[in-house]
Amino acid sequence: MTDEWKKRGAQDQIDYEILTVEISKATFGITPDDYKKLKGLKRQNLRDHMDDFELIFTMLVERIHGIQHRGSPEGALRQARKLIVVSPLGEVTGA
Repeated sequence: MTDEWKKRGAQDQIDYEILTVEISKATFGITPDDYKKLKGLKRQNLRDHMDDFELIFTMLVERIHGIQHRGSPEGALRQARKLIVVSPLGEVTGA
């Protein structure tokens, strides 16, 4: 995912953080920070504390996003964010 985002214009850490938040919201309906609070995590890695289904849904949304985004022109970071927001899986799995 990060290589694809870099091709589309992600340069700073904040770009990756924004896209990660959008994927989380599309997948679970909440931000990673809110998800960590829900799970009672402080500094731990969220993925390390996801069950199989949470990981599968996350990977599926990332994969859908990658497929949707392949046709967009390089430098289209705003387009990448828009595609995540309208991800069909987010509508199905939203909290």
